[in-house]
Amino acid sequence: MTHDEFLVVDRADFAVLDAKGQTLYRGRRGERKSVPLNTDASGTAIQTFELPAADFQKIRERAVSLVVDYWLTVRAVVAQHKMRATGDELRSAEIGICRSDADAGASIVRCRQIGRAPNCYTSTLYAPDGRHNPEVRNCGSDYRPFIPSPMNIISFAGMEMPIRDSYGVAHYDVDGSQIQDSYIVMKVYETGEHFQRRVASRLQPE
Repeated sequence: MTHDEFLVVDRADFAVLDAKGQTLYRGRRGERKSVPLNTDASGTAIQTFELPAADFQKIRERAVSLVVDYWLTVRAVVAQHKMRATGDELRSAEIGICRSDADAGASIVRCRQIGRAPNCYTSTLYAPDGRHNPEVRNCGSDYRPFIPSPMNIISFAGMEMPIRDSYGVAHYDVDGSQIQDSYIVMKVYETGEHFQRRVASRLQPE
């Protein structure tokens, strides 16, 4: 994987096994859509698999390993664009005509184009000195070819990048005081390879 790629989990089935390799419980992660395979700073994937408390109590003394079957998709960058955080316009074959604006709470990008909107794109708000807020990601889980409606051939895309938390809990490196001099980096991703992987690990005793 390169720095401009990430993995998406389309489906994850798991099984809890005993010491003889017999299945004690079988389940599936709860998401009904594809989700990014998030990792920590060291690149280790972090996921939670849930099972009913009653079932867990029945098997906890015999459970020794977890096997996960993943259905995965690669997302790869096909275009990257830069625009001012407010009052700018971008024209791109990948995402159409985009305009930036800002209010007290967020820097906003709205795009429209004839045909299919990008299925996956990200935006990051940068200060002039390179400091930036967390990346905002918008990715769908429908990989089917685009079939335009005869009554509506224009697609829309957009993103809001927070610069202020009205509750005062979150604090952003790039806030409203710097918005006039800040800029946005947008990345457009396309769907790459689909593949399966199996991961097996020992369960740690409590």
